[in-house]
Amino acid sequence: MKRKELALAIILTVLHSGCGQLIPPDYGVKEVKMPDGQSVYFKREVRGPSYDLMVISSNNKYCNMPDNKLDYIYNVLGPTELYYKIEGYTLILYGRFAADPPETMPFPVTIIQKEFEPLDFLKLKQHVGELGLTRLVVDTDEKLKCD
Repeated sequence: MKRKELALAIILTVLHSGCGQLIPPDYGVKEVKMPDGQSVYFKREVRGPSYDLMVISSNNKYCNMPDNKLDYIYNVLGPTELYYKIEGYTLILYGRFAADPPETMPFPVTIIQKEFEPLDFLKLKQHVGELGLTRLVVDTDEKLKCD
């Protein structure tokens, strides 16, 4: 993360964690089912145009995220654009950035992350169908609220 992006992320974190929340968050959860019945959940928290967090989790609980002990965390200013495919019992993710793995391993599902430079990612997006990739979309849902 570049210094400016890091400074902005820190400022936004301080503002959002201050005396009450300035902008109530919106949440989204997308389940990806593995062949063995396991599920992987992509969870998203959005607070206005400058805060968009994505995590990968083995549970669908979206309140109190991220959990750095259990979740893969994308430490970038989102939204995070990802494509995926499942090979055997492995979830392979393709994106511009890789998520930081959880501190507590192993994660219940094997995840391989493939990180691409901007031009290479553009080329990948042009061949999504040929490569058997699915675009991961995690829309927010106004019904998802935390107390």
